[in-house]
Amino acid sequence: MTYTAQLKATLNIREAIANLIEEDTELRIKYKDLDYIIRCYSYDEDYGASISIEKADELIYDGMNVRLSSSKKTYLHMYSYDMMSQQTSYKMRYTDMELVEGE
Repeated sequence: MTYTAQLKATLNIREAIANLIEEDTELRIKYKDLDYIIRCYSYDEDYGASISIEKADELIYDGMNVRLSSSKKTYLHMYSYDMMSQQTSYKMRYTDMELVEGE
């Protein structure tokens, strides 16, 4: 798939994530056959949206923060910190995601 075709194919999911600007709004996606929830947990006029991603239907929170400023047009950049302040990051390709409708 060409770069231009990737951008066209993933436009709807990129726009949906970028439009999460109200507190407690969420979006369900499927990534590599697993369901995830992308949630805006706070919004500030100066700093913008604070967004996290976590596995859907999990009892224990096991999520990461979304860094929109580092995300590119082909992937979503996520990060978390452990107890020793070690950062873990992951890049989730938009082409491997799909929106889950009707949630």
